[in-house]
Order: sequence, then structure tokens, then C-alpha cells
Amino acid sequence: MKRLEIREIGPEKIINISNRNTTVRMDEYLMSLPKDVIGKIMMDRGAVMELMGRLKATLNAEYIGVYGGFLEDGLIGYVSLARCDDMPEIQIEVLPEYHGQGFGSELLKRVVRMASDDFGIDRFKYVVNPANTVSIALVETLGGVLQEPKNYAEEMLLKTYVLSAEVPGVQGE
Repeated sequence: MKRLEIREIGPEKIINISNRNTTVRMDEYLMSLPKDVIGKIMMDRGAVMELMGRLKATLNAEYIGVYGGFLEDGLIGYVSLARCDDMPEIQIEVLPEYHGQGFGSELLKRVVRMASDDFGIDRFKYVVNPANTVSIALVETLGGVLQEPKNYAEEMLLKTYVLSAEVPGVQGE
């Protein structure tokens, strides 16, 4: 495997990756849900408002750091860490042509180790669209623990994992 170089980047550098990513986006996922599921979600107005508030807070969160994964070809992916209420939220994206080659796993493991060493962070929140099976497989492979959803809306719209800094292959590498 090619050697992945990781370095801190500015948040503006991630737009190209986000725009080219082929994972199922939230709007596409919502459109795929049956109308009765959408109706049931919308019936719990409080839960929907809470989820919208969480998403808005995430969009407006202050970054602890944004780290790019680079190969000879340039920037192929990133991991961002955002300040959230209870623990930092981690997000990862890798360009589609690099999916399935272990780069996402390597990038995530190394950034988790760096954040643990540099900032003393020992747990991360990892929120994912339920249709993003690639991202779910990644966090579960690294030992992410799925949190119990608070309500039906959360169960259908977001999966929240807690990822420990002590995942296999992270400490002592």
C-alpha cells in the first residue's frame, strides 16, 4: 500500500472531497424512506427539532482540527474533529476512487492517536447516516459502540457511535 501522509489542513480544503463523495447523502436517504416512515418521524416534532438543533450545532461547531490524508496524487481524504457538548465529533471522508483500499481506516486510526496524544481526547462521537454502510463498517471494525437512539426519529435518521482512542491498531503503533 502507498504511504499515506497526514497533516493539518484548513477546513476549506475538504469541500472538493465532500462534493465528489459518492456515499448516500442525507437528502437522498430521506427521499428513499417510505411515506409512512417519514410521517412517523414527523409526528414527534420535539425529536425532529432536537435533531435539527444537533445538526445545526455540528455545522457551526468550532474545529479542534482538520487533518488531510495525502498521497503522491494529492489530498485523498480528511478527518475533522469538531467541538461538541459532551465529546468531540469526528467525521471522515475519502475520495471514491480510494474507497476499499484501507486508507480511511489508516487515516482515522492515525488521527485518533494524534488527537489522543496532542489533546488528551479519549472518546469521540461518530455520527453517520444509516444508509452509509461503508462508514458504519469502518467505525464498527474499529470498535465503535452504537449508542441507543433516544427516539424513532433519531433511530431512522442518525446512527451515533462512540469511538475510543484505544481502538485496535491505534495505541502503540
